[in-house]
This record gives sequence, C-alpha cells and structure tokens, in this order.
Amino acid sequence: MLKIFVSPNEARWHRFTILEEAMCGCEKIKKTPIPFAITSHLRTISVIFFLLLPLALYGTVGTWCLSVNFVVSYVVIGVEQVATECEMPFEHNGNSLALGRLCDTVRA
Repeated sequence: MLKIFVSPNEARWHRFTILEEAMCGCEKIKKTPIPFAITSHLRTISVIFFLLLPLALYGTVGTWCLSVNFVVSYVVIGVEQVATECEMPFEHNGNSLALGRLCDTVRA
C-alpha cells in the first residue's frame, strides 16, 4: 500500500538508516588495507622494470635513455605513491578526506 503521509519520526529513521549504511561502508574501506604481499610484489616488479628499461630504450633514444628512464620512473613512482595515499583516506594528513567539513555540512 502506498503511503502518502510519512511521519517525521519515520523520515528521521530513514535518514538515520542511510547514514548508518554509509558509515558501515566507510568502516569497511578503512579496515581493509591492501595486503603487504601485493604492495611488495608491485614494487619489486617496478624496480626490475626500471633497471631493464634503459637497455630497451638505448637502441631508440641512445644516450638519452637514462633521462627518459628517470622521467618514466618518476611518473610511475608518483602514481604508486598516490595509490598508497588513497589506500587510507581517513588518516589525518594533508591528503586525507576533509571529514570535518563533511560533518559540518551534515550537521547543518
């Protein structure tokens, strides 16, 4: 049966349920870090790639292979660092989510 009128208590309860579901989702994200084995494996493969890249580039770019290797390494390591920072979005550092402003918006 379709309800036309919803009491304020029911509306509050519905909003509370939605907020609780969102909070549970955030807790799952916080408590599920990337396993160390995956991080270690990716870093090992990256080091091997960076060591072998000059050998592959020498025939194409000649003596510029070390400079090109440096630029490629810088970009890939930067992306890996961003991924590591995004792994824990609820920490209190410069790259974390602005949860204080979000809470102020919800309170208003």
